[in-house]
Amino acid sequence: MKLCRSVRTNRITQRFGENLVPYYKIWQMLGHNGVDFAAYFGEPIYWDSVDCEGKVIKLSENINEGLGVVVITKDKNGIFQHRFWHLKEIKCKVGQILSSGDLIGLANTTGKTLGCHLHRDLKPMIETQLGYENEFPNNGYFGGIDLMLYFTNFFIKDYVDILNKQKTVLEKLIHLIRNFLEKKYNINSFKT
Repeated sequence: MKLCRSVRTNRITQRFGENLVPYYKIWQMLGHNGVDFAAYFGEPIYWDSVDCEGKVIKLSENINEGLGVVVITKDKNGIFQHRFWHLKEIKCKVGQILSSGDLIGLANTTGKTLGCHLHRDLKPMIETQLGYENEFPNNGYFGGIDLMLYFTNFFIKDYVDILNKQKTVLEKLIHLIRNFLEKKYNINSFKT
C-alpha cells in the first residue's frame, strides 16, 4: 500500500505517538493515534491511496466528535481501516468505492481541535463473521499504527495528474504505431 498526502497543504502538525495535549492521558492513550495535516478551512480532502481502492463503510456526522469518513482497503498488505476526521462536509457515501484522488470531504476544525486540519489514521483489521475488527485494539493507540510506514509526501491529485498525462502520451503512441502497421501491412483494422 502506498499513501500520498490527502491535502495540498504540506505541513504535518502532529505525528503518530506524539503526546502534545492532555486528552490522551484522559482517554488512556500513549499518544496521538494518527497524523494531523494542516489544512485551510474548506480545503478539499481526497482518497490518498495510489495502488488500492477503498470502500467507504461508515460516516460520522456527530459534530461534537468531528465529522469523519471510515474507509476499508484489502490488498496484499492486508486489511486496513483508514479514517479521515475533522471535516466540514462529507462528499462521499457509504458503499462508495474510492479511486486515487476521489473527493472525500472538506477540512474543518471539529471536536477537540486547536485549528483546521485533517486527522488521518490507519488501523490493521481482521475480517470476522461480524465484520471487521481491530487487529491490535489494546496497543495504546486505539489500534492505530504509524501510517508514515506507507507514506510518500506527494499530493495525491498531482500524482493522479502525472499518471493521466503519461496515459495520454501512451495512447497517442499506440495510435501512431497502429496507423503505421495498418499502412505498412495493408491491414484495415489492426487489433491490440
